[in-house]
Amino acid sequence: MQKRSKIGIQGFRGSFNDQACQLYCEDHGIQEPEVVYLYRTEKVLRALDAGDVDFGLFALANSLSGVLMESVQAMGEYLFSVQDVFDMPVTYSLIAKKGATLKSITTIMSHPGILAACKGVLATQYPEKRLSTGEGILTDQAAAAAYLSEPGSPDTVAVLAPKICADLYGLSALVPDIGAPKNTTTFVWCKKR
Repeated sequence: MQKRSKIGIQGFRGSFNDQACQLYCEDHGIQEPEVVYLYRTEKVLRALDAGDVDFGLFALANSLSGVLMESVQAMGEYLFSVQDVFDMPVTYSLIAKKGATLKSITTIMSHPGILAACKGVLATQYPEKRLSTGEGILTDQAAAAAYLSEPGSPDTVAVLAPKICADLYGLSALVPDIGAPKNTTTFVWCKKR
């Protein structure tokens, strides 16, 4: 019996990192991987270094918002072997609780890189909305979407995230594609050196 590959990724279930991991595994014949959601690049590289995962995946840059400093800083702390670097197109959806409307939303939350990538569209189309990066794990767009699905979470918050998060967390895609300029995120696939 073949051992399942254990892959540590930056990000939460439904994140662009999660989608990139699925895409990479499909393209490279990695069947039924065990995905470990580690949220931060530093945690991915630490788990890789400790031998807790077989491979790691994290975002390095976005064509609109630039380099992810979190990843650059983490890369300086660990020795690892880069196996592949690849780009994936990304599209941002505005996701909220079922029943919410654009009028009822006062705050748009997402990862700082996503807010930066969508800066122009947000300023033009949603100038009255407050922008928030959340705190702690809620800076991850998919984690923020998961949070919105919890009882007691605010009804006035929407998240910029992959559209798949609406289905995963029982939410509504208020705007399936906010119309940000076409862009890609660059991902790193790595293993222990």
